[in-house]
Amino acid sequence: MFQLLELIENEEDREFCRKLSEQFDSAMYHVAYGILKNSADAEDAVQESYIAIINNLDKISRENCHKAWNYIVTIVRSRAINVYRRRNRESKMDEDTIENLLQESQGDGEIFELPDGSSMSELIGRMKYPYKDVLYLRYYNELSYEEIATALDTTVDNARHISSRARKKLQEKLEKGNSL
Repeated sequence: MFQLLELIENEEDREFCRKLSEQFDSAMYHVAYGILKNSADAEDAVQESYIAIINNLDKISRENCHKAWNYIVTIVRSRAINVYRRRNRESKMDEDTIENLLQESQGDGEIFELPDGSSMSELIGRMKYPYKDVLYLRYYNELSYEEIATALDTTVDNARHISSRARKKLQEKLEKGNSL
């Protein structure tokens, strides 16, 4: 992490990044380890996450700790899944496997519980990966599709496509009475 801090030219941003590291480093590792179940891979995912965070410091809320954590955990989860996919490239890994890993790592879901406790937030929080991540980044963190694509290490078209499908699924669930 300290080597990465040297890449940041602005001292204010460097200090902000240090604070993020102090505040979230162990939690980031915990999220990555919960998905990967391997210490070295979890450290790799956290390191990749820091690179993405440093490249997107302007997208991280400096006033709202919960909003910052939401953004950071989304990046960590995405990078951990990428590490998992690279590690298991030779074996076929389906979306159910990824979802099971995410459910195990998420615990009681507090990571995605928003302070206002709104039912929409709870409904989104019960959606599957990657739908909930894209919706949170788009509507809670107010990121553009380009920024979402960068955060999730995907293409802009894919981020738009996931968002569109997520909104359709959310609409269907709302029409059925909030049951996911």
